[in-house]
Amino acid sequence: MKTFWELTRKQYENEGEHPKYLVRDAVGNTYLAKTRREIIEKAVQVARWLKNDRVKHVGVYLDSSTDWISAYLGIVISGNVAVLLDRRLPQETIVSYVKRADVTCVVYDTMQETLTCALCEQGCQVVSLAQAVQDQSTEDILGYEGAAQSDALCTMVFTSGTTGQAKCVMLSQTNIVSNIVDTISICDYTADQSFLSVLPVAHAFGMTQCTLAPFFNGGDMLIATSHLDLLKNMQRYQPTFTVLIPMMLEFLYQRLRGMQKRFPQLSKREAAEKLFGHNLRYIGVGGAASNADTVRAMLDYGITVRPGYGMTENAPMATVNLLQNPAQAASIGEPMQHTQIKLVDGEIWIHSPSVMLGYYKDADATAEMLSDRWLKTGDLGRFDEKGALYLTGRKKNLIVLSSGENISPEYIEQLLRESESVREVCVSEKNDHILAEIYPTDAVLEKDAAGREAAVLEAVNQTNQRLPFYSHVMDITVRTKEFPKNIYGKIVRACGLF
Repeated sequence: MKTFWELTRKQYENEGEHPKYLVRDAVGNTYLAKTRREIIEKAVQVARWLKNDRVKHVGVYLDSSTDWISAYLGIVISGNVAVLLDRRLPQETIVSYVKRADVTCVVYDTMQETLTCALCEQGCQVVSLAQAVQDQSTEDILGYEGAAQSDALCTMVFTSGTTGQAKCVMLSQTNIVSNIVDTISICDYTADQSFLSVLPVAHAFGMTQCTLAPFFNGGDMLIATSHLDLLKNMQRYQPTFTVLIPMMLEFLYQRLRGMQKRFPQLSKREAAEKLFGHNLRYIGVGGAASNADTVRAMLDYGITVRPGYGMTENAPMATVNLLQNPAQAASIGEPMQHTQIKLVDGEIWIHSPSVMLGYYKDADATAEMLSDRWLKTGDLGRFDEKGALYLTGRKKNLIVLSSGENISPEYIEQLLRESESVREVCVSEKNDHILAEIYPTDAVLEKDAAGREAAVLEAVNQTNQRLPFYSHVMDITVRTKEFPKNIYGKIVRACGLF
C-alpha cells in the first residue's frame, strides 16, 4: 500500500459493523469512544467538502484527538496537502508558518479570536471541523475515490530542531504510509494490545508512530490531549503499549523508584502494576537519546523499552531497538524494513521510501540534505560487530581544537550525566578550551553557591579522569534554571547553548 486511501479503505472494510476495539478521546475525566468506521466516515466528509480541481494547502489546527485523525485523513485522501500546526506555539509563529506554507484554509476545533482575525487578515479561510462536515454525506464510503497519487505531496511538517529557523518538510503519501506499515510490522503490534497516545500530533513522531500507526493497526486506543495526565491515564486505561520521549521515560522511572521506597514490600513488577496498571509491557521511545541505564533498569519492572531513531525528514522512523539483548541498551537498533543505512565519514545516511521530497521552497537546503535520494542526517554514528547502530554525536556540534583534535560534546555530556550531581549539561568550546554548563540535581541546588560549585567541580574532575587530556573540561558554569528545550526534551542550542 502506497496511499492513504488504500490504507483507509482497507481499515474500513476490516472494521466490521460491531468492532471489538475502539478509539477513545480522553476529555477531562471522561473517555469518549468511537469506532474506526465513524472516524473514517467523518474523514470522507472532510474529503468531500474539499474536493475540487485545485490542490489546497490546508492547515490542521486541532488537539490530538479522533477529530484530528478525521481532519488529517480527509485532507490527504482528497489529494490536498495537510500542513500541521502546533497549537502550543505562539500566535505569531502560527501566522508565520501559515504564510510560509502558502496555506489557504485552516481547519480547527477551537481557536482564539485574535488568531482567527490574524489569519483572515492574511487572506486565509478559517473553518471549524463541524462546519466543514455538516452538509456532507456519509453514504457509500467505499464508493469514494481517493484522489491522491502515491508520490504526491500530502503533508508539510515544520521541524522542531535545536538550532536555527524551523524548516518546512514536504512528505509524500508513500513517505508516510510506508513508515506506518513498517512501524506496525517491526514493533509486533497486535490487535489485542491497547495503546496510549500522548505525544503531540503536529510533529512527525507524534503523527506517525503515536497516532496513525496504532490507528491503522486496529487495536484499542486512547488519545490524550496532553501528556500532563500521563500517570492518571495509565492507571485508568491500563495500556499495553505507549510511545514517549526520553524525558517522560525518566519521569516514569523516577516514580517507580519512589514507589519502591514507599512500599519496599512490593516486588518491582508489583510496583509497576500499582503505578501503571497491570498491562504495560512495552514503551517505545524516540525524539532524543535515551539513557541506557534506564532502558536496562525498566526490564526489571517487566517493561521493555524500545529506543528508536529517525527524523522528520524520514517521516520519521529509520531504526528500532527491540531490546532483544540488554547489553545493547545504548543502541538505537537496526534499520526498519525497506530502510538502508550507511556511514559516510562517520555521518549516518538513510535511504528509504520515507525520505522526504525536500524542503518547501528551499532548494539549497534540500540539496544539502539529499544526495541521490540518500538523506544526510547530520548525526554521527557507529555500528557494533552485530550490526546495531549507536549515536556518537552531531556533525555540526563537533568541536575542532586548534591542535586538530576532534571532540564530541555529546560524549562528554553523557559521562557528566552519570554523576549524581548533574541533571543537565551542555558542552561547548570557548577560547580553544572545553566549557561545560551544568544544571545540577535538586540535592546540589539546595546547597549555597559555594557548595553547588564544589559539587559540580568534583563531578567534572571525576569525568576528566576518564577523558584524554585534550578533552578535559577546563571551565564550568553552574546554572540554577533548566535549559530551554524543544518538544522532545532536547536542550536547545542557541547563543552557544545546545
